[in-house]
Amino acid sequence: MLAPLAIALSARAAEKPSEIRVSNPGVGVGNRPVVGGSAWALLNLRGALESEFKGDGFPVRWNFLRGAGPAVNETYANGLTDFSLLGDLPSIIGRAGGLKTRILASGPKTNLYIAVPADSPIQSVEDLKGSFKEDWAGESAREKDSPLVDAYVIARYETSIADAKRLGLIRATFDVEPWVDRSFPDQVLKEEKLEGFWKPRPAP
Repeated sequence: MLAPLAIALSARAAEKPSEIRVSNPGVGVGNRPVVGGSAWALLNLRGALESEFKGDGFPVRWNFLRGAGPAVNETYANGLTDFSLLGDLPSIIGRAGGLKTRILASGPKTNLYIAVPADSPIQSVEDLKGSFKEDWAGESAREKDSPLVDAYVIARYETSIADAKRLGLIRATFDVEPWVDRSFPDQVLKEEKLEGFWKPRPAP
């Protein structure tokens, strides 16, 4: 599941906002308004957005939505969100339905877990040997957390859009590239002298 950072483009975005409204797809860790386990979590826990915009006089308001991705789409549709973390499927459904969003950055690689019944003979990763035809190699945390919307991310989105259409979740497909706005992360990477820190990945 991809996890893009999307921003709504609306008439309000062209005006000086009274506040910056951030939506999180979920109520948080332990039913508390706290995000965990990602770069998105650092924005929340360290108050990075609040610090960045304090000098501009823009307060930041976080909304933790129990309805997850669909609830985030509803806030976009009603002009109640400026940007959010959002998985590929809800963002694709929203875009196909006419929501004016942009993908700013991506965090496409997350941890995967295998769950088995309590009485299963599979009790460890060792028990899985010989059960699969493919091997999965790990990678560095730096590459896992790459924010680049590169050929890899574009290809994953194209596949997800095609799957959503095939399964009847959206009525029509659309081009991914016009959906992407790299100007904001490119500016940040330049200011932080991180240009070239992450290498663009090829399509899978």
